[in-house]
Amino acid sequence: MRKAAQADAKRRPWDEAGFKAFIEAIKGDRLFGVMLLTLIAERPAEVRGTRWEEDADLTGSGTIAVGNTRTIVYDRSLPKGSRNKVVEKDP
Repeated sequence: MRKAAQADAKRRPWDEAGFKAFIEAIKGDRLFGVMLLTLIAERPAEVRGTRWEEDADLTGSGTIAVGNTRTIVYDRSLPKGSRNKVVEKDP
């Protein structure tokens, strides 16, 4: 068996207790909200577009509304050095 296959065979998904322990451990991190949204399978553009006051209740008692996405696009019409711009739109 190849090394990569052996490593995959040893990996196990978290059970509920492991997941809860991880969430408790990262609660104080400044990126807690981003990590939590990523763990619940939001797409990267949705995570970047989340407006914390309007869209997310991270206490576990509410909901998360996906109402905005944010993506960086390359715009050749802009001057060199400033061709990347942020575009926000509906999901």
